[in-house]
Amino acid sequence: MIASDPAGLVGRVREFDRLIALLDDSVAHRTGAAVTVVGEPGIGKSALVGAVVGHARASGWAVLHGRGHDLEGLLAFGPLAAALGGYLHRLPRARRATYTDGLGSLASVIEGLAVEGADPGRTADRSRVFQAVALLLGRIAADAPVLLVVDDLQWADPATVDVLRYLGDDLEALGVVLLVALRTATSRPDVRGLVSALARLPRHEAVTLRRLDATGVAALAAGVLGSPPGPALVGLLERRSAGTPLVVRALLQDLRARDALRAGPGGWTSAEPDPDTPAHLLELFGAGLDRLAEDRRRVLELVCLGGEPVPHARLVELAGDADGLPAAVDDLRAAGLLVEDVEHGRVRYAPAHPLVADAALARLGEAARAALHARYVAVLESAPRVPPDVLARHHLGARDVVGPDRARPVLAAAGSAALRRAAPDTALRWLTAAADMAGDDPAVHGPLLFDIGVARQQCGDTTGAVRALREATDRLAAAGQPRAAATASVVAARLAWLRDDLTGARRSSALTLELAAGADPATRAATAQAHALQLVCLGDEPAAALAVLDGVDVAAVPDPGTRERLAGYGRYVRMVAGSGAAADALAALHPATSRCADERLEQTCSNARLELAVLLGRWSDLDAELVTAQRLGEGGSGPLRSWRTPLALFHRRFATGDWAGADDVVTELAASPRGAQWAAEVHALRAWMALHRGEVTGPQGLADRRGPDGEPLVPQGPDRDLRRVLRALAGAPGPVPRGYLVMFEWWRLLALVRAAAGRRELLAAADDLDRLGGPGTAPAALAARARASAATRPGEAARHAALAASTFDALGMPVDAATVRVEAAERGAGRDGLAADLALLDRLGAAPLAERARRLLGRPAAAPAGPVLTPREREVAELVTDGLSNAAIAERLVVSVRTVTSHLDHVYTKLGIGSRTELAREMRSTH
Repeated sequence: MIASDPAGLVGRVREFDRLIALLDDSVAHRTGAAVTVVGEPGIGKSALVGAVVGHARASGWAVLHGRGHDLEGLLAFGPLAAALGGYLHRLPRARRATYTDGLGSLASVIEGLAVEGADPGRTADRSRVFQAVALLLGRIAADAPVLLVVDDLQWADPATVDVLRYLGDDLEALGVVLLVALRTATSRPDVRGLVSALARLPRHEAVTLRRLDATGVAALAAGVLGSPPGPALVGLLERRSAGTPLVVRALLQDLRARDALRAGPGGWTSAEPDPDTPAHLLELFGAGLDRLAEDRRRVLELVCLGGEPVPHARLVELAGDADGLPAAVDDLRAAGLLVEDVEHGRVRYAPAHPLVADAALARLGEAARAALHARYVAVLESAPRVPPDVLARHHLGARDVVGPDRARPVLAAAGSAALRRAAPDTALRWLTAAADMAGDDPAVHGPLLFDIGVARQQCGDTTGAVRALREATDRLAAAGQPRAAATASVVAARLAWLRDDLTGARRSSALTLELAAGADPATRAATAQAHALQLVCLGDEPAAALAVLDGVDVAAVPDPGTRERLAGYGRYVRMVAGSGAAADALAALHPATSRCADERLEQTCSNARLELAVLLGRWSDLDAELVTAQRLGEGGSGPLRSWRTPLALFHRRFATGDWAGADDVVTELAASPRGAQWAAEVHALRAWMALHRGEVTGPQGLADRRGPDGEPLVPQGPDRDLRRVLRALAGAPGPVPRGYLVMFEWWRLLALVRAAAGRRELLAAADDLDRLGGPGTAPAALAARARASAATRPGEAARHAALAASTFDALGMPVDAATVRVEAAERGAGRDGLAADLALLDRLGAAPLAERARRLLGRPAAAPAGPVLTPREREVAELVTDGLSNAAIAERLVVSVRTVTSHLDHVYTKLGIGSRTELAREMRSTH
């Protein structure tokens, strides 16, 4: 590849004009778009992108430009960090601070970025990182149109691809043009999925670069050579290159290097009519490299091995020849093998094309390559602020030189760091490599296998996670680390339960008790409590769980904070097993001791408090606990990443009558990076809303959750129990699951009351609910509702119904209170309060219950209104009709632009329309 090629746009002018027209249109309409530039290697994608970038910069655009590298695929957020960091670091400090204010998560993406409030030791939740990137782009776009470029997308790391996928739907609202360039054939499903998603956007421009014809080859050669080539040379170039611009340049470079080109009156000719050129690009570049002087070749190899642009000062250390380096770099640049750029005032070097790196490194033997990696290790270990991934890559390459005992801890640390910044793909690569170096030492192998299990679970490979965790259990036990072994076994049991392997879950759970027998008292107590809870969730007899808890000696735990929290959590597990009240457990989970050294235990207790606050209807307690959960780092990197916060928030909003807010929670969760991992919960929340809005009539109306292939998925483990609860609430006959449903226990209790076959079952359920909740709680109100249904005398039924309704009202649960009053009126009680209930139910869109209230009040049935929009969907539609943009609506409703876009998509689907103009017309016609 010839550097500074003035003919970079030969045969690409039409494509260039199309892209410039799109940029101009985006500025005119203050909107964003997506561009995909696709072509085979060497076809000219980077040249076209470079020309567009140059035009955009000259036109006042904010250009954020990053590139994937084949060695950078291991570096999480690599191209994105280059794009964002390259732009931000060029700004004055004050302006940079304005853009990044409050976006602490950016510090986990951009190396060296100082953000107010960022905590470098805290786990970066992936969804927060994605939101921070979107907010940053929106702020920049408020000052200038933004062009975000990722070249060589096929080599981008998975985290970067995920961020771009997240941004896709919001490009128009953000006012950002995203331009990605990639090779035609890529085997990566995530990259193919991103390209497909971008292609479905309303404003998308697809550019596919084709091979040059003979005229294009001649024009390109003329640009490279400075004057036209003769027909024979054009024919040779066309035949050997097949019209690929990069190969044309490489052939000309090879001929020129061997002094085989002749200038004549008919144009340039080749002294070798059939030169012995290599068969493919790597060989072509390799042939050129053979003619480099040894010191030049060594400099090139060092740059190519870096995997990222190498600063001049670092290259001086690596090459060990400060005096001769400038001349070597100049020669390599003149040969088109090296490029130079300046970032933060520092000169950096990189291969002119990834194929240059491929060719240079392919000619190195394994021993020579390992020696160069070792040189990198020696330089980087003494350098400040080296990213863990960079150091790990060179340690991996130099493992035979530096030794596995020195390389393994670096790889393990890089894997842990990748987990903390929510990059499990990168973490898995480093951790697997470290495990391969661990030998037979179980004390070394065990912790690595545990982290591998965590990474596999985050990658969605539950089966592989369970396998790794069980192996970790065995290794840690053999190493005499009972606490760590028990922890691994507990996690394996939970994951086995999630995939419906009940036998495996019981085996792993029981094993934890054996493993913890020789551990400290706190570990023994925590392990026994986890095992007892697992037994209840699996549907075993509560007596078995209580027997396990009876053997727990919390008093033997020396640390007061740990002892107090274990005692409180023990009360919670007993409550789950049917012994004790939820209110007492919640009180016990609020320790007097302010500090606890065990962060995992602190998180566990917080999760239990969230759950109990929902179950009891204690919304003020829940609000306080949500703040605590955020402080503890709710979205951490653990293998069972907590999903309680969004679920707790949904239950609160739904129960207190904020159904629009509940819709927002579901929409946000479904659209977030967590959406695929928690698809079953999202499906259940939507089914719950559909039941209450009358969009589903009877259990047969509950749609099955479907997989990527469109086929129905068979629910497993807790998903199956949750499905059975929803069917019971929809009126399906049959028993309600016995096992405790974490974060959905209130639904199970409602289903138990509804499914009760007669008076005796209703009264038994009421007694259980009273024992569970205590006076003034949601279970106590539900118990009164059950007794009202079971009562045989009108006065008794009315008394219980009044108690249930007043308790629900006091708890701020208006729909539950309205349900009780409607049921009481249907049994012949008075109709006091029904008119207000009907107004509320109509406002929320609770059609089935509203129709029952309407009949009791003698009012005519509501007229059919066609497709039913939820209150939030209607609110969004009305704001669109008023002329607000998605960004303005998001600001008005205090939600993300992505949430507004999702609501709008649902509106378009329900109304059968496809534009804002049609929506405005539809909304005006219905008023």
